[in-house]
Amino acid sequence: MESKGFCFYKATNGIKRHLAIDTLGFPFFTHCTRANVSDDAGLIEMFTLNIEKTYINIRRFEG
Repeated sequence: MESKGFCFYKATNGIKRHLAIDTLGFPFFTHCTRANVSDDAGLIEMFTLNIEKTYINIRRFEG
């Protein structure tokens, strides 16, 4: 990661970690972004990068 950035809303330097978990708290995906990337954009980026895995997990839990 080239630049770590700064998040004015949360007043943090560095890197934000985005984590998707299931209902039991087990992690599905993790993704790191610069701090100046919004939480929504980080979430969308995380799911975009893992769209096939997301679809497989949803289908598996639907039965």
